[in-house]
Amino acid sequence: MTNRIRVWLVVAAMFAVPAIADETLESQIDALAAKTMAEKHIPGLAIQVIHEGRVIFDKGYGLESVERNVPITTSSVLPIASVSKVFAGTVAMQLHAEGRMDLDASIQNWFLDAPDDKAVITPRHLLSHSHGIEDYYHSKKFEALPEEERAAMKTDDRVKLMWSLNQPLKTAPGETFSYSLVGYAMLTRIIEAVEGKAFAEVVAERVFKPLGLASAHYGGSSVIVPGRFPLTYEWKDGGLAYHHNDFPPATYTAGGLNISVADLGRYLTALQYGGFLEASLRDEMWASYPFAKEDDRFYGLGWFSYTRRKDGRFVVGHEGGGSSWLVNLPAEGLTIVALSNMSGARADALPHEISYLVLDALKD
Repeated sequence: MTNRIRVWLVVAAMFAVPAIADETLESQIDALAAKTMAEKHIPGLAIQVIHEGRVIFDKGYGLESVERNVPITTSSVLPIASVSKVFAGTVAMQLHAEGRMDLDASIQNWFLDAPDDKAVITPRHLLSHSHGIEDYYHSKKFEALPEEERAAMKTDDRVKLMWSLNQPLKTAPGETFSYSLVGYAMLTRIIEAVEGKAFAEVVAERVFKPLGLASAHYGGSSVIVPGRFPLTYEWKDGGLAYHHNDFPPATYTAGGLNISVADLGRYLTALQYGGFLEASLRDEMWASYPFAKEDDRFYGLGWFSYTRRKDGRFVVGHEGGGSSWLVNLPAEGLTIVALSNMSGARADALPHEISYLVLDALKD
């Protein structure tokens, strides 16, 4: 029996246990979910809480599809936008452990024509948003280019990457946190070069299949994804409107994954309790990057990583598109996964508020 099969069996056994939240806790989470959905105009919300590897709360609220009157559940497949980065971090750590992608090697190993002033940049910088590269995705300089020039670049992702690499560094690598798409687009290229296949195939083979995450598939709104309604929602002009999620394969490291709450929970449980990634590698991935500016020390390698101000607890996780939340408290063995179908809802406090309720209940 392979190690990956053993991991899957351990996780499957944990998730076979039914939800055991008591009535008081359930009513508290119900009330918080109802309040959040009303305030943020969320049509559908699915929540799962895991404590020490066992599901203690599992519930859907509202509708996955408003027009078809389909209830949302923790098995509903939803886009998770930037939460996708946690999977890029996991794959990068696997390749690093195998000696196939040195996180501290120069990017010139893969981008041979990168200017020499970028030679100090490493995959670790890319993962932690500390590379200092001008990001074409949010660049005023890029937007100021002639329209024809920008249009020509849109057909070739590598041209856009090289444009960014050829700009002066905005900050010294490792100095400052700056959330960026370009770093993860470069990671896509690096991982694909190392593995010799598309990034989506790499993650499927290394993570989804070994853990039995059957709901997990990459693709924006224009891609047919098994089990997923093609569009989510946004609040526009006082009412619901369709929201399009567009993530090209070149940026799948940064966003574009569709997955269920239940499968995200299985993934977290495998990381923390199933031995899917060696503990030292997992902890390295979850550790805050030692940015030169201490105020920037809240991101690791594909994961937000910080000490929560309200209660001093260490938290890792990610947010995506204002609609998806993954919060894990490693010391407490507590994971909250919350996915909605309302883009830009920005209910970022929700998983934390749930964690406070659960922690209080666990004291009793």
